[in-house]
Amino acid sequence: MFSHQTFVVFNFHAYCDIKSIDQALSSTQYQELGWPGTYIGQGLVTTKEYLFGCSDRPQVPKALVVVAAGTSVDNVVSPATSVSYSGVEIFCVGVGSQYSE
Repeated sequence: MFSHQTFVVFNFHAYCDIKSIDQALSSTQYQELGWPGTYIGQGLVTTKEYLFGCSDRPQVPKALVVVAAGTSVDNVVSPATSVSYSGVEIFCVGVGSQYSE
């Protein structure tokens, strides 16, 4: 999760089936802190380091879906390039009316 801070809610070893992943995502509390934007770049750095860097599963294709409801206030290009070069395919979904292509 990312807003003005980034943190990992659970890693790739926490759940191994669709039903438990869906339940975990549904029960996650998303914080709206009233910041003027989000730190998507820092979220990508955290994702690369703490998920794909240490808890990925070698036999599973690497894909990342970023769901963003706002504009990033930090650099996204360099972190996204770094994540992509590490073999992760990135998909981004903008939701609401405040996202930026």
